Amino acid sequence: MGFQDLEGGCCQHDLPEFCIQRIRSDYDTPNMHLGEIAMEEKNTIVPAVERALNIIEFIGFKKNNATVKDISDGLNIPMASAARIVKVLTLRGYLAELKGASSTFSLSLKILHLSQAVVRNTELVSLARKHMCVLSEETNQTSQLAILQQGSVIYIEQVLPPKSVSIIAPLHTPIALNTSASGKVLCAWSSKEQQRLIIEAAELVKASEHSIVNKKLFYKELERVRAEGYGMDNEEFAVGIGCIAAPIFDYTGEIIAAVGITGHIAAYRDRVELQKLTEALHKAALGISTGLGFGTET
Repeated sequence: MGFQDLEGGCCQHDLPEFCIQRIRSDYDTPNMHLGEIAMEEKNTIVPAVERALNIIEFIGFKKNNATVKDISDGLNIPMASAARIVKVLTLRGYLAELKGASSTFSLSLKILHLSQAVVRNTELVSLARKHMCVLSEETNQTSQLAILQQGSVIYIEQVLPPKSVSIIAPLHTPIALNTSASGKVLCAWSSKEQQRLIIEAAELVKASEHSIVNKKLFYKELERVRAEGYGMDNEEFAVGIGCIAAPIFDYTGEIIAAVGITGHIAAYRDRVELQKLTEALHKAALGISTGLGFGTET
């Protein structure tokens, strides 16, 4: 049962299905029946904490921002209780409030910042970093690992080259799709339906005079990216800076991230140099993808 089912309401005395799923994994004991497990879990649940976590998950899975009434109706929580918990979560920085006639709430970037410790220990980051170190050393460019989150590009890892560099990307900070080589790549290799949903919801930002802000032109740019096998930021994020990125695939063949390099635009305007950079980039992207099982599916 997902949150679509929860939106229909659930009895506050019943344990939510996502809690049952967690119980199954936490208490995988053959001698304990699910009913006994649920009863044991109920006895240890702190209602206010459980409701706060449910609210965070509810908003996280909701496509649009949520009002207190949405939360109250969706999780069968009294309006007064929902309002109090939302206020605390907002004051603590876990929720962001968009004020208006009826205030709406979304998850804040604090959630993302807290996930940094987890992200750094994931297989993707630890594997990618090895290849990124080699990539930065070979190209003398800053290498970056990016994912797509809520319609924006998020850099989750970065490796600086051995020589001095003045170009450093902000980690864990949303960046507009159209101003990033990685953003183009993550869109270009998404399914047509995913691509459409991402672009329709995205705001194409004019970060520089070179930024592509027309959505029809951006679709054409994605076709070029897919055909050439890499994406390029040609001073679209900032004048004087260039970047190229390539896709990273998992064992299912799905794109899960992008690896890129960035530096002064001169290196990306020189055809011979660009060819060298592209070859090194593709080698790194393939190495990371292969390490994740890409190409081994039967």
